[in-house]
Amino acid sequence: MTHNTELLQIRAAILLYIVGSSAIFGAIFFVGGMMTELGFSQTQANYVVSAEFAGMTIASLLGIFWITKLNWRKVAIFALLAIAIGNLVSAYTPNFLALAIVRFLTALLGHGTAYALGAAVIGATSNPVRNFGLSGSVQYVMGSLTALLIPQAMATFGMAGYCIPAMILAI
Repeated sequence: MTHNTELLQIRAAILLYIVGSSAIFGAIFFVGGMMTELGFSQTQANYVVSAEFAGMTIASLLGIFWITKLNWRKVAIFALLAIAIGNLVSAYTPNFLALAIVRFLTALLGHGTAYALGAAVIGATSNPVRNFGLSGSVQYVMGSLTALLIPQAMATFGMAGYCIPAMILAI
């Protein structure tokens, strides 16, 4: 593998990692948004986020079965498309049960799959320890930007202010 090819591989892996974990970064803002924008109770909002985390966890576990068998580029496209569509639908789903189902499926097919694939891609590089460290650093930066920007976006655009940035990042 050439040096330039591996750099592209590392960048793609970090992007998958970031997009995959974007649901985790903003969960606290998502809970607050569901309560203030959609009128959900604390319990309902927590259930929606729990459903999302369950989807991510299951997706990561399922990676054990497909990671060596499927074409990673096709999986990446599928996961990113699931994230984009799932977040677009989530932005305009005011019903508790429907939103919990949409967030679970978005995490299962999208966020969790992208995250697992990002880890696999980084693991396949020539210096995975360094690259995992680099991806962790980039995740902290993205988490900080999320904490800085998402509350204002939600104050301006409601739930779309939370979901649409994740959709754009996936695209």
